[in-house]
Amino acid sequence: MEIGFFGLCCIGTFLGCVILFIPREKKNLFRREDVLLELDNIDNLDGISFEHYTGKLLRKNGFKNVRVTKGSGDFGADVICGYGDATYVVQCKNYRSNVGPKAVQEIYTAKKYYRATNAAVLTNSYFTASAIKLAKTTNVELWDRRKLAELITMTEEERKKQAKEDAFIHFMRVYLGGLSVLFLILSLMFPDFLTGKSSDAEKTSSARSLSFNSESNDYWSDSAEMNSMLADDTGSTPAVKQSPTLALKEDPLPTATDEPLQNMIGIMRKTANVREEPSTESKIVGKAMQDEKIIITKPFIIEKWHQVMFNGEICYISANYCILQE
Repeated sequence: MEIGFFGLCCIGTFLGCVILFIPREKKNLFRREDVLLELDNIDNLDGISFEHYTGKLLRKNGFKNVRVTKGSGDFGADVICGYGDATYVVQCKNYRSNVGPKAVQEIYTAKKYYRATNAAVLTNSYFTASAIKLAKTTNVELWDRRKLAELITMTEEERKKQAKEDAFIHFMRVYLGGLSVLFLILSLMFPDFLTGKSSDAEKTSSARSLSFNSESNDYWSDSAEMNSMLADDTGSTPAVKQSPTLALKEDPLPTATDEPLQNMIGIMRKTANVREEPSTESKIVGKAMQDEKIIITKPFIIEKWHQVMFNGEICYISANYCILQE
């Protein structure tokens, strides 16, 4: 099966979509060994130290106005900060085991008390199923050990860069996906779209055009031969047209007949020499003028020559200049 230019474009677009949808590994600031070592150090922190570490970590990741609350009377919020137009209250849980729903309840209460827009629980561990269920109901964000590792490995500048890359990848996925759908629709509506082959109507039109050009070339080849004879019979060389754009091919000259046709009348379409023999090398016996009527005794006695009666004598004249009157 032949594949045309648009077929290659379609295949390239599809492959581009496949490549863009392959999951990409996000770049990390530290090596995996460094992250694991940092997490081990966090596991050894006490509650107060973990809260202050969280404040520094959030500040490094672009959070503004970070403030660590006092140990008592904080109503469940250990860190208060802002990110963009949002205000966060964060509860920090440095646990060996998974965090339960109590922490979600406390930070939800703190969100109401401090009139924050967002609430989150950060832990060096993970969350129980009941905590996750309650967080979905109360719209509380759960930042587990994986989120903690992400905060460690990616600075705010890298986070913005990553967001731009993700936005560009999303745009290209939508764009190339749309092109793929468009190419698919075109290929279904027009089967020749992918192969680049011409339809039958186009092939017929092209064949007719080639046939016309071929016939035109044949005609102008005959015209060149006629002009050569004109130079012999009239003594001057006519201008030869260079373009067959508007020219029409004349009907081919008939062959000589076995039975002579008597008393036919011919009309001279151009002044020409009348010769003694049917040859441009024979003696000239006179001239037949344009539009003059002449008696033809034997039309096409040989190819391109008529036998005529001229001044009471049998002579010959070129059939190119004498038209048989119907």
